[in-house]
Amino acid sequence: MVFKRTPSQVGRNVELCHPPKVLDKVKKVFELLRSGQRDKVEMWFQSERLGKFVYVTYAAVRDQAGDFQGVLEYVQDIKPFFELDSDFNRDI
Repeated sequence: MVFKRTPSQVGRNVELCHPPKVLDKVKKVFELLRSGQRDKVEMWFQSERLGKFVYVTYAAVRDQAGDFQGVLEYVQDIKPFFELDSDFNRDI
């Protein structure tokens, strides 16, 4: 995990899961997803503190009727991708 989360954070209000300095951005992302203006929001940044290149995706979760149910956030360290020595890998 790039940013530590605990099982108790699932279902909690977003304000309780993100640091105050990014809260306005997270609220804007939720607004875009909830309203249907976007289905997915992606962002990335270099974290010198963590030594990682962080890629964050927020995806709207909707029911069969298309009604907003919540947000799936997933965070990846993509720094290892920059070090790949090939443009494909199909090893299954």
